[in-house]
Amino acid sequence: MICLRSSSARATRAAPPSGRSRGGSHEAQHRHWTAASRTGCQLVLSPLRDTACVGERAQNRRVPCVAAAIRAPRPAPGAFVWLVVVGCVVAAAMPAGALAHAYLVRAQPADGTAVAAAPVAVRLFFNSAIHAEPGMRAVRDTGGSVLDGRVRVVGGRELVIPLRHRLPRGAYTVLWRVLSEDGHPVAGTTTFAVGAGQARPRPVLTAPSEPRVLPGFERWVFLGGVLLAVGLSIFRIAMPREAAPSLRVLCASFLLAASGGAALVERASLSTRFGVVAAAAVGVACAGALASLLAGLFSRLAYGAWLCGIALVVAPSAAGHALDPGRSRIELPADVLHVAGSSVWFGGVVALTLGARRDAYREQVLRRFSALALVAVAIIGATGLVRAFGELSAFEQVWATSYGRLLIVKTVLFAALVILGWANRYRFIPALARSAHGLRRNLGAEIMLLLVLIGAVALLTQSRPGRDRGIAEPIPTAVRARAAPQAPREAVVLAQAGRAIQLAGAAANALSIDGNSVLWETLPGEASGSAALVDRNLLTRRMRTVARNVAPLYGLASTTTSIVYATATVPVRLVALDRRSGRLVVLSDSLAVPFAWRGDRVAWAEAAGTRQRVVVYNLRRHETWTGADLPSCVGGLCYRLDAVTLADDGVAFVRSAIGSETSSVVRRAFAAPRPDVMRIEQDPQPDLVPSATGVLYYALDRGWYRWDFGVKRPRRVGALAARALSPIAYDGEQWLLLQHRGCDDAVVAGLNPTRTATLASPARAHAVAAIRTGVCVRLESLTWAGKRPVTTWIVVPRASHSAGATAVIVVGRSAHS
Repeated sequence: MICLRSSSARATRAAPPSGRSRGGSHEAQHRHWTAASRTGCQLVLSPLRDTACVGERAQNRRVPCVAAAIRAPRPAPGAFVWLVVVGCVVAAAMPAGALAHAYLVRAQPADGTAVAAAPVAVRLFFNSAIHAEPGMRAVRDTGGSVLDGRVRVVGGRELVIPLRHRLPRGAYTVLWRVLSEDGHPVAGTTTFAVGAGQARPRPVLTAPSEPRVLPGFERWVFLGGVLLAVGLSIFRIAMPREAAPSLRVLCASFLLAASGGAALVERASLSTRFGVVAAAAVGVACAGALASLLAGLFSRLAYGAWLCGIALVVAPSAAGHALDPGRSRIELPADVLHVAGSSVWFGGVVALTLGARRDAYREQVLRRFSALALVAVAIIGATGLVRAFGELSAFEQVWATSYGRLLIVKTVLFAALVILGWANRYRFIPALARSAHGLRRNLGAEIMLLLVLIGAVALLTQSRPGRDRGIAEPIPTAVRARAAPQAPREAVVLAQAGRAIQLAGAAANALSIDGNSVLWETLPGEASGSAALVDRNLLTRRMRTVARNVAPLYGLASTTTSIVYATATVPVRLVALDRRSGRLVVLSDSLAVPFAWRGDRVAWAEAAGTRQRVVVYNLRRHETWTGADLPSCVGGLCYRLDAVTLADDGVAFVRSAIGSETSSVVRRAFAAPRPDVMRIEQDPQPDLVPSATGVLYYALDRGWYRWDFGVKRPRRVGALAARALSPIAYDGEQWLLLQHRGCDDAVVAGLNPTRTATLASPARAHAVAAIRTGVCVRLESLTWAGKRPVTTWIVVPRASHSAGATAVIVVGRSAHS
């Protein structure tokens, strides 16, 4: 072997030559090779890293050198223990949301309630996708199974448990078991009674408790191996070749990932995304371990091993909730960067700990790694903020929830680690570079802080994120009686994707002022006989209940200063809520029909004693204008007001005679002294649709008519009948029409009914709800936020018109963009 000249004048430390005793002290060896370097002996590492040669330099001649087999520095006696400990610490550094799982949102029949008619199935609705697990039971309290047929999952989030037909009076208990998308088994019980007046049923079955210790340890081993493999691979690329970690350590990290992942796959299911990703990661880890072992025979396989390590960086993010429906697109790349930053930090600590006794390149490696770690810390901090915003829906949840308080503890520990890293970089690097003992001492201090961090993060992973506060988490049977009441149903948002949200249950009258927040009214559900008015900021995801006991069938209006809605009282009242002061003003004590809204004006019909009035109120100017004041009964006939609409220049309404087939469409311009009346024969209740230019109505057996202000007689719109489209509104520039596509609805728009384009399709609702087949999507309402359409969709199973309904609210793009 020929010894090549070194480009550095500094002698490089190596093991003693072959045949020399290795029992000498470290200091003696160091003195020997220092003396050799002074006499011209030079050391060069061979490409195989297992041999070195020493050559004598004389008269600029190259002479053969004596080959000496050297061994890689052995790790300290406790290195393997440190490796396992740091692996667990690395796993603990993962985002807390990775351990979250599906929660039960509601049950139908509601848990603990009595129903008059026997249900044919129990329907359970979850906040995320689930898979049915074996072992479900449905029994009567006196004994005997009432389960009938195969349990199925509808739409990904609804579990349908079929029951026998015509169940007799009595109490029943259903034990359900599901597997969430992230591989967590979830189980619980729900009870109901058949027959009015039945006492609150008590469960006769007990749900198995979810095993926590063993699956948690398996997940920690898996994540620890993944992050260690990723970190060592990045360390190998970023650091000098001479400081590269041993392939044996990389192989150990692959084996950790493969063993933990295999155990998780066995517990989970390949039908879940978590199971598929974990199985793929196990395959990559096995391939990396094999490449690491064979790299001694085939050196090029070492590159494959390092590439396998880097490929594992996406596994934790793909298996977690970053890919859940409704999540922001930024969460996946942020999560991958968070994993990469954590891997660099902890993988580097492991590599430095195991190689702390190497004198060669120590200071250079420490300085380069400290710079790399600084970038990693910045990435961890920035992506951690993104993750925190994804897990917390309101700022006050930082101190108001156990999740937020634990997040504070984790942040403090993280800050302590950053301070220690700063001290190592700017104060101790020169000293640490000269002392292996000092380096190991400081790394040990850093690892001890990480051991404290693992406790905080372990608790954090078991805590419920603030974004799930509105989800009804299963309550153990033993503590059900003393548990706190569940959050109001209006607070449950199953998913959000940009400016679209999915709600647990039906909703109506969603609207938006600026496109960044949404206001809607919920519909009464099984557990509550009243509805609520809810506001949600789409940017911060903060949500609040504006009012309860509202009447959504009467409409909703909102301006920059006021919110107008109806109350579920007898009689129904129309009220205006001042956005700034919170002052509530009653506009009408006897609302007769749904009110109308256009710009700053609202119009309503009211029945007060023997009079019927149509009133218009300007919310900005606080001015009232009466469009009509009519007697309730005239000439032996009594009348009712059926509908009200607002135009730019006036108001329109329908007045029908009770018990007669005759009705009237009435309009009045704001500047007109009296109303115009169009008598409609053989139609007791014409349909009235909002029109910016006047009146748009449907007469039975005659079709649609348009009656604009300034035009004396209505004109028939024949194109609507030809295309079988139902008008939603006419805004003066284009027609907004409802089109039925199978069992789905769509909104089309055009300058005339014969040439239209799709304005809002059910595809967005399908995507947000993560349901492609087996459901119908119908339009509930259409409003505008400037030029952005705001649509409310109701998604229901094909076999049901109401059971299992969920609402999707979409703030669309500008209609003129």
